[in-house]
Amino acid sequence: MPLTRKDIARLIPHGASMSLLDAVAGWDTDRILCTTTSHRRGGNPLWAGGMLPSACLIEYGAQAAALHCALGRQGQALTGPAYLGSVKDAQWHSETVNKSIDKLHIEARCVMQQSGGAIYQIKASAGAQPLIEARIVLVQAV
Repeated sequence: MPLTRKDIARLIPHGASMSLLDAVAGWDTDRILCTTTSHRRGGNPLWAGGMLPSACLIEYGAQAAALHCALGRQGQALTGPAYLGSVKDAQWHSETVNKSIDKLHIEARCVMQQSGGAIYQIKASAGAQPLIEARIVLVQAV
């Protein structure tokens, strides 16, 4: 069953405007695929000068990874709040996200999980057009 914005907000609580993902298109033990149109919302707190810098898509990927952890919590690492610990190998394919893009696709693929942390490969795209790719580390809050 697809998850809605309201379901996502219950699993990864952020302030209303910082809850960036709209829906979960699918997920399994290894990855999650989310969609959103929050890059077009006027109240997006990540906007700078009326535009969304592509670097901010790392936060979208981090939220997708955190959501993936929350959905698979049974016996997994990260059983509570986590923080973005590092970003590696980031590749930007554009400087800003074009507001004319209808929907963003955010994918997070789990590379490794262990007690207290997880590593994810994240990708944000507009259809087949990649916007950003990176490897992130989530660290369990103590």
